Amino acid sequence: MLDELTKTLTPRLMFLLLAAIAVVLVLGGFTSLFKKPMKSYKLQQVRYEALKMLPSDPEAGKKEMLSLQSEITSLNEQLTKTGHEVLKGTKPLKVIADLGNFAKQYEVQLLNVAPGKESQGETYTEIPFQIEMSGSYGQLFKWVYSLEHATTPLFVKRFSMKAGVNPEERELRLSLALIQPLEEQ
Repeated sequence: MLDELTKTLTPRLMFLLLAAIAVVLVLGGFTSLFKKPMKSYKLQQVRYEALKMLPSDPEAGKKEMLSLQSEITSLNEQLTKTGHEVLKGTKPLKVIADLGNFAKQYEVQLLNVAPGKESQGETYTEIPFQIEMSGSYGQLFKWVYSLEHATTPLFVKRFSMKAGVNPEERELRLSLALIQPLEEQ
């Protein structure tokens, strides 16, 4: 079979075939022989750089770690307290004013806003709101998006959308809830 192949191939094609086989073997050898050691070398370099950043004195490292841990604890307490105060300070009238401001900003027509009856959980109070509004799909989307990213602790419980009077108009009905923590005893 090799004799037949050498008879049908010209010397130039035979040379190109052998060169291609040699290139494949060299690349395969490079990949198998050098790729893993190079990866290991790069990993060792990263580890070395990380070790260089560590303090040389173990006691200083422990002190720094304890200091950072206490700072993290303090910041978490501040964040929790601030969040609790934000939640506690939100009043239903402020929520209605915010809804109106967002509607004005995004040119959405606020048709109806009705606060519902409060319900209490173990650690929070939930004040529901029923909202009806109209506008284009894009305007309504921007309004809801801005509401979700506002500092007011609201969440959407239910919503429905239907076609409005105009072809480009939509009517959106939302059930929102304002969450407030219970007063601490």
